[in-house]
Amino acid sequence: MQDLKNMKNKSVTRSLLKKDKPYKGSTIKNITGNIINQILLQNFEMYLSKKFGWVKEKGVTTEVVFNKIMPTRRQFRADYLIEDIIIEINGGQWINGRHNRGGKGYENDLTKINTAQYYGFKVYQFTYEMLKKQTYKTLL
Repeated sequence: MQDLKNMKNKSVTRSLLKKDKPYKGSTIKNITGNIINQILLQNFEMYLSKKFGWVKEKGVTTEVVFNKIMPTRRQFRADYLIEDIIIEINGGQWINGRHNRGGKGYENDLTKINTAQYYGFKVYQFTYEMLKKQTYKTLL
């Protein structure tokens, strides 16, 4: 597991960017945040795979379209699916992202969650800050 504190170091971020194309218009701070979020997701996925397995038939699956798991025409996607549990990772809470700013994006998120619950799924939502605190370990 990579050390998150080292990832905040700008020189580490710059060395990582030399290997890949830099993001256009992004600051080092934004790029560092994206790298940290990717590490948090990797740690979360490792936890899920150890606890539930990572086999499509039985275990954790990712990016599942709702109409494949329930009788709906909606094209929503579940970030993670474990039997009857849907897990969503929501970002952007500090930058007025689509999950919390209101309007159509927020309304679509609520419709998505309500649809899943209507068809008997349990829905858990986490932010990247919650992934950092490993809140999921007490809930899943």
